[in-house]
Amino acid sequence: KISETTLGNENEILEIPSLPPVLQTFLGKSSIERILIPNGTEKNYDASFNTLVSDEIRLYFTLTRRIATQIRTSTNLSIEPQMVRIPSGCFLVGSSETQVAQFISDGIDKDIVEREFPQCEIELPEYFIGKYLFTNLEYREFIRDTKYRSPIRWNGDDYPEGESDHPVVNISWISAVAYTNWLSQKTGNAYRLPTEFEWEKAARGEHAYIYPWGNNANFKNANLFETGIGKATPVGNFSPQGDSLYGCADMIGNVWEWCFDWFDANRYKKTSRDGGLLYQDNTSESYRVIRGGSYINSVKIARCASRNRLQPYDSDDSL
Repeated sequence: KISETTLGNENEILEIPSLPPVLQTFLGKSSIERILIPNGTEKNYDASFNTLVSDEIRLYFTLTRRIATQIRTSTNLSIEPQMVRIPSGCFLVGSSETQVAQFISDGIDKDIVEREFPQCEIELPEYFIGKYLFTNLEYREFIRDTKYRSPIRWNGDDYPEGESDHPVVNISWISAVAYTNWLSQKTGNAYRLPTEFEWEKAARGEHAYIYPWGNNANFKNANLFETGIGKATPVGNFSPQGDSLYGCADMIGNVWEWCFDWFDANRYKKTSRDGGLLYQDNTSESYRVIRGGSYINSVKIARCASRNRLQPYDSDDSL
């Protein structure tokens, strides 16, 4: 139960100012109680969403998810991320010939779009992928345990104030791999960055959607250039409307995401139905794959099939 005292205490784990603007109007005590304590104040009651409007339902999930995530991490109950199961099966990677022609017509550079062509079918076994981008709060555990170098803008081993649930940025591919290796060692479970095929299936599902939610370019579903925020937002800030069909958040927009693979512009031209697990570590390429776009990218660029690259030691505010 959240009281007015809790909402007004800056030391509490709930960071109200980071809520989406559309939810700010529901922050009065009566609204909070209405949402978190449905059907009155009886000691025993059956929870129901029947009387809540859509924005109130969104607020419910935003509040409860943030609280659960931060309590879990801050109390050291677990350092493991929340994972989403992606079922085995075939799916389409890349963009079709018609889509490529349309994207070029829309003004996207031909050389960039042709990295997504030809569209081909890939079969992947079942796997699990993180529901959210890993956060400053989670990365801080790694920094403090290993004495690894902190990202720029951090104050020693602490992230910028008020950004505990923001995605950690300004880390290279090398640092991201160091984090997943540490997480594997600490938990006994095998973690790594996703391959770009694994990333793409989690983002677009089996139906080759252009965006995680479908084929409609709705910039209100993600933190993109058109959204006008101009900086990274808390993970899941555009959930659930921007989630993929599997329930993965921030698959496009917010910040770019590292993938495991070396980047090969002609990979789809070379790809047959190989299971999508060939990491190409013997390639002569010097770049690693990044996916998803960021808050500085247009909805035309930030699509599930978009492929980009950076050198493994690069880092940036939008990455």
